[in-house]
Amino acid sequence: MIGNKQRYRIINKNRLLRVLGFKIRESAKFKECYNDTLNEKLACISHERQAYWSEAIAVGDVKWIEKQFGKKNKSKSRIHPVNEEVFYLYHHITGKGIKQ
Repeated sequence: MIGNKQRYRIINKNRLLRVLGFKIRESAKFKECYNDTLNEKLACISHERQAYWSEAIAVGDVKWIEKQFGKKNKSKSRIHPVNEEVFYLYHHITGKGIKQ
């Protein structure tokens, strides 16, 4: 449930409510709406482990990856697509890439 932890909070909750069109006294209504939306979104996505998030050297677009890591060691490192916009850099040791 959202809002149960009080420590490390950096959000001005009253201002957030106002910006989102809720009244200060509608905090509980906002929490319910937020939780419902979050649960709806989570139900629509895959919960399978995607290895590139934990095994890749970097995840991002090709230009960013090349800027961060250059084109050196190109024979050992390979850039693979996740989708049309996102790629991952994988250090090639034994396989052709990360199993998805």
